[in-house]
Amino acid sequence: MERTLSLDLLWRHRPGAAMSGIVASDTGLSVHEVVEVVRPALEGAGVRITIREEEHDGDEELMVNGQDLIGLLDRVREGDLYCRGRSRREECAARRHPLDEDELPPGRYTEFMIRKAILLAVEGED
Repeated sequence: MERTLSLDLLWRHRPGAAMSGIVASDTGLSVHEVVEVVRPALEGAGVRITIREEEHDGDEELMVNGQDLIGLLDRVREGDLYCRGRSRREECAARRHPLDEDELPPGRYTEFMIRKAILLAVEGED
């Protein structure tokens, strides 16, 4: 039996906020704009997309299929840094972990990272 894939984006923010504070560092697209860019491909693959918005008095939250988007983005960033990091031989010679260098400033994610985080939430961990 084939399972139905979905993308449920929930943006919780303070009253009056016009756009999420999470934007791609390379293209300047917001998370909502990235979802709209990939919408045709996702829907073509049978992914059901729901975008919801709620006002609340706390800090901004972006949840994708019940998972915190920042947590997903941090996982994507770690994978990216690991893949671009030093080889094991270089790591041992330098006595540094490969994730210690070339890290983006906190809160800075490329559009690719946002897309990958969305796909992680859609595809799940199975």
